[in-house]
Amino acid sequence: MKKLPVFNHSKALTKKSCNNLKKKVFGSKFDYHGLMKSLICIIFVIFGITNNGQHSLTTESPFPQIDQIALSLKNSSSKDLAQFFDSSVEIKLGEIRGDYSKSQAEIVMRDFFKKFPAVSFLVLQQGESAEKIRYIIGKYQSKTDSFRILVKGKSKVDDQLKIYGLEFSKE
Repeated sequence: MKKLPVFNHSKALTKKSCNNLKKKVFGSKFDYHGLMKSLICIIFVIFGITNNGQHSLTTESPFPQIDQIALSLKNSSSKDLAQFFDSSVEIKLGEIRGDYSKSQAEIVMRDFFKKFPAVSFLVLQQGESAEKIRYIIGKYQSKTDSFRILVKGKSKVDDQLKIYGLEFSKE
């Protein structure tokens, strides 16, 4: 077993004395730069593992229903979107505005998705207002046109989000 040198506190600590101490403790062929690179890599790996469930490539919502609504818009699925419709839904497509029952709103959205199938949908902003209105603002891109979408909903029984308004504005 290697005996560690005793450090004399009365001497001033200089760079040369530190290097001599390191050589005595670790040996003359110790790779300090390699050690630092390894430590930095370990820190990043640990940080990545602890934050793994806290961030994703898409903007993760505190309301899981918002993520499902965004996915149904991205997939142009009127059926999946209609699961979140309230009993009455106001839909605005450009200058055309109408109040529809849940089943009528699904048909309106199905026709819209047929005419403008999604190439992509990107959530730009989401949140909740002081009046407990949850919203999504997104960019809906079809092959021919681009739309800004505002989805408005309120929480109902068991914190289930119900959409009561959809607005599509052509960009």
